[in-house]
Amino acid sequence: TGFDGCGVLVQNDTETFEVLNWAEMNFMPEDGMEICFDYNLEYDWASICMKGSMITITDCQVLE
Repeated sequence: TGFDGCGVLVQNDTETFEVLNWAEMNFMPEDGMEICFDYNLEYDWASICMKGSMITITDCQVLE
């Protein structure tokens, strides 16, 4: 998060994603937290962040 407008980004081994639906998930990951997530790519959205693909998360669990 910060002044760059990106909000929270998530990444897997190869890509970075901008999540559109954190508010709907009732969950906000913390910096460095490892999560397992399923997602749908969203092709009809544009981002001012330009740091990765836009997605909606369909399932998210914290890895312990």
